[in-house]
Amino acid sequence: MKISQKTFVALISVGLFLPVLALAASPGIPHKFYGTVNFNNGVAPNGLMVEAKIGGITMGSSVTNEGKYGYLPDLLFATNPNNDNAGKIVEFYVSGIKANETAIFASNDDTTRSTNLDLTVPGTVGTIEETNEDAVIENKTAPIAPTQPTNIKLGNNLNITVSSETNTSAVVNEVKKLTSSFFTGSAAVIAGNNLLNAFEINITGTDLTISVTISYDDTGIDESTIMPYRFDGTSWVIISPYTLNTSANTITFSVSSAETPYAIFGSEPAPAPTPPAGGGGGGGAATTDTTAPSISAINAVVGDTTATITWQTNEASISWLVYGKTTTYGEEVKITTYVASHSVTLNDLSPATTYHYQIKSKDATGNTASYTDKTFVTLALGVKITGDINKDDKVDIFDFNLLMVNWGNSPANLNADLDGNGKVDIFDFNLLMVNWTG
Repeated sequence: MKISQKTFVALISVGLFLPVLALAASPGIPHKFYGTVNFNNGVAPNGLMVEAKIGGITMGSSVTNEGKYGYLPDLLFATNPNNDNAGKIVEFYVSGIKANETAIFASNDDTTRSTNLDLTVPGTVGTIEETNEDAVIENKTAPIAPTQPTNIKLGNNLNITVSSETNTSAVVNEVKKLTSSFFTGSAAVIAGNNLLNAFEINITGTDLTISVTISYDDTGIDESTIMPYRFDGTSWVIISPYTLNTSANTITFSVSSAETPYAIFGSEPAPAPTPPAGGGGGGGAATTDTTAPSISAINAVVGDTTATITWQTNEASISWLVYGKTTTYGEEVKITTYVASHSVTLNDLSPATTYHYQIKSKDATGNTASYTDKTFVTLALGVKITGDINKDDKVDIFDFNLLMVNWGNSPANLNADLDGNGKVDIFDFNLLMVNWTG
């Protein structure tokens, strides 16, 4: 979804905005915030947590990127879970430090629900920087305090922010870029993936929060396959959660301690491997692949009579998907090309119906993997896009108005209950925003 700050304001300020009904027992409408973040000694580094709090309770959060917060893809929506935040003071905390600025949470009928609020933080950021990416940062100690995080930067592709809610210190034992010589044996690049960037990060201390932002080059890479990994000594393990910024080509994640290599991998569609020619003379013994593909990143986009299922494998594989209204399935769709990014579209489905499905993938040497049973629910008849309440094949201000009119329990228009939980609430609002077309 691409929705600008101005677009969001327009959603709510147009004359077609209708009154909100039946809010007494339901969540209120969120309030969106965005802007810049500056410390006393300069712009906030990447990866700092920005929290919007009311009465000490976090209502929404975002992460700084290029000195800003609340921008795509990491929007900051302060929620209103009990519909009682209107008129209350919103305080903002950056890496646990209270910013100088506050805001007033908008009422449900307020037309200014998107606020550009630049934050200034009464603290300083320590800096450890090495402009040469091939250099090594090692054996350094940085004091860390609630008002004094430290930013560690190596070249242009690695940005680390170390913060804490207590007075402590961080020992930077070693930070360096990993070269190709590291990726051997159990640390080899995951089959079917490309190495986009990797660093050894060894930072120790107590009560630390370590936010890591790594840049990557996405040339020839399917960005939906890009994920961060850590090496646990025997294999690469996916780090979750993380924030992928496809505009800036960065990926951000947080850890409490960093004493291991970190890498960014991504894949591209690959042709079927050519089997080795038969016969011939001597040579080394062939290595047999006995590891089944790993299936991940499964997503289902559903319509009223269709559903598109996508997933990733960590190596080029053929796949097939079985589906049906029960776990006995009965229907099957196949992908006969060896790829790492998979997509199938199911047609002629029944509207408003729960379907079960299972994914299976097989690599070129015959190793087969199966994923556990998953489900999706098709939309009501005539609804083609989640959030298209008025069935005009787009999600826009008219659908927003219908969502507001039906807000609360027992909506008059069942199409406004986008997640099918019997009420129109913050979760339906989020679905509408994610699928916004304008």
